Amino acid sequence: NTQRFVDDNTNDIMCMDTWNELSATGDIGNKPTLVLWNNTTMETYCVYAGEMRKGIAMVAFSADGQKLACGCMDSDNTIFILNVNELKVDKFVNIEFLQSKFKGPRDMLLDLKWSRDGTLLAAATKSGIYFCETNGTAWKVSRSSGNKIDKCVMTLCYLGNEFLAGVFDGKIYRVRGKDVGQYLDAHKSAVNCMFASSNGKGF
Repeated sequence: NTQRFVDDNTNDIMCMDTWNELSATGDIGNKPTLVLWNNTTMETYCVYAGEMRKGIAMVAFSADGQKLACGCMDSDNTIFILNVNELKVDKFVNIEFLQSKFKGPRDMLLDLKWSRDGTLLAAATKSGIYFCETNGTAWKVSRSSGNKIDKCVMTLCYLGNEFLAGVFDGKIYRVRGKDVGQYLDAHKSAVNCMFASSNGKGF
């Protein structure tokens, strides 16, 4: 067996997401680096650095692979939305690649997931679930409605037409739109990670 590497991140890698052959990795540091690369050929498409601060906690591709959300570890938990359509195969990124950026939820980001249609970006935090949505010019961040989740939300996945939220106390909540519904007592301890199948029929 042969190990192959992409070595354009400049510090410890904190997060990774993949859409088909495209992968994104973000690292920690005062000026962290986001690297987009081909996970088959190991070719680096671009290195995006300079604007983000303190570290990149989470990255998430939209279901169609057209957008990439990046959640930072700065005091504002700033979220960057990057337009993958404008990606150029180069060691720099033109300004069109950055679609928008905005202040995220007040609490530490623990996970990011897009809805299937790409209209909602869900954020898991220490104090519950927040949703980010845009009117085309600005982004708004709001808390979930319905049943209150008073525990740390560790992970999210999108299954069918709803989100599933894994919580520190072992529960898994169903979330339709922005409304938190029923839960399942799934584990005796924290639900740290969930992954939905590509056909949307299981997780």
